[in-house]
Amino acid sequence: MTMFKKTVLCIVFVSGLSCLMGGAEHMAYAEENGAKRVLLIGASVGDAWNIAKLPERTQLAGYTFESVAEYQFDKSQVVEEVLKSGDKPDFVILKECAAYFPGDFMRYKQFIQGWVATLRGYHITPVLTTVVPVTTPPVFSLSYLKHLVKKVVRNRVPVDERLPYLLEYNDWVRSYAAQEGLAVLDLEATLRNNTQERKLRDDFAREDGLHLNEQAYRVLDRLVVDSAGQLFKETALSR
Repeated sequence: MTMFKKTVLCIVFVSGLSCLMGGAEHMAYAEENGAKRVLLIGASVGDAWNIAKLPERTQLAGYTFESVAEYQFDKSQVVEEVLKSGDKPDFVILKECAAYFPGDFMRYKQFIQGWVATLRGYHITPVLTTVVPVTTPPVFSLSYLKHLVKKVVRNRVPVDERLPYLLEYNDWVRSYAAQEGLAVLDLEATLRNNTQERKLRDDFAREDGLHLNEQAYRVLDRLVVDSAGQLFKETALSR
């Protein structure tokens, strides 16, 4: 079985499989302190955000945070490993990345619906997220040159042309969550320019227009703190 590398209070998924090492420490701490355990399933965001340290940075009491990384839209195997472990979290945040768009939208929706049903069946409360928007890399930057090469030479979708596809997905996430009584961590609404121009704000973007900078992650810290009561509310369907 593929092993996890253990980081400080954080679990990082390696080579697409998991065994969730170190979770017992979180469970013991959570039980001893009456804290709820929150697991983020995403890609590199768990490390980049360093979400395990969020309570320490923000003085958010009552929760511990962990992350597992899976570098494709389909998180089914990670969800399965989480459920097989004897150390189940109270809440699972399902986070997808702009890099997976455009894609098979119908299949993406089926994945989300399936994970929600499965997690609820194991008495784990799912929390959905919208996808972080993207923006065009700065002109004359190396990232902009790569952007042009992808578009003109390699006939691949450049970063900013992913935007309409992921926005369509985000709109569906909000609608589906409202229908199912699910909490949503709305990353797009927090990091975009405005409701009319839904691109990632330039001051939150790294040069590639896709990844977030440190300032953006501190804004997301505040989003979690301000909405924790709504995000991490156990529902009748999941308990």
